[in-house]
Amino acid sequence: MSDSVLTGSAGEHYVLYKLHREGILAAIRLGITQGRTEALNNKVRLITRRAYGFHTANAALALVLLTCGPINLALPHQLHLHP
Repeated sequence: MSDSVLTGSAGEHYVLYKLHREGILAAIRLGITQGRTEALNNKVRLITRRAYGFHTANAALALVLLTCGPINLALPHQLHLHP
């Protein structure tokens, strides 16, 4: 977590909660998390560090696609619509 989130006053947290209340409640209700996206991001960053010697960005992209396979990030509520 960022330091600004941890060091803010209770009033500031309340204001942020009020601003984002609907989105927060929807995320809880639908079970949406950033876990899959963060995991993919970390994997791509690792591959990118390994690919610094490559001559083109296409070679690095090919390595990402080869390692991660077809990238399909569906939201949890969309998984039930398309079995």
